[in-house]
Amino acid sequence: MILNINSADTPGIIHNVVYDLTKFNLNIEAINSYITSAPMSGIDLFNLKVRFSIPNNNNLFDIINSYEYETKLLKKLKNNLIEYPI
Repeated sequence: MILNINSADTPGIIHNVVYDLTKFNLNIEAINSYITSAPMSGIDLFNLKVRFSIPNNNNLFDIINSYEYETKLLKKLKNNLIEYPI
């Protein structure tokens, strides 16, 4: 599975994403980040692509739904997840 995140460049994005993925016991297989310029404003945009797997054939949405509160990362996982065979 691949998670893509594009946002304003701020400190701690990678740390927060990795922390949350490991909190959900997901296995990070590859991570790539780079900076681009916003087309209109020219501000720095942070781009992060994380490839991860789910251990023991668990269902990602079952894992997500087992948590009582919803973090920004959970919202991102629900809305912007690309699933592909690994």
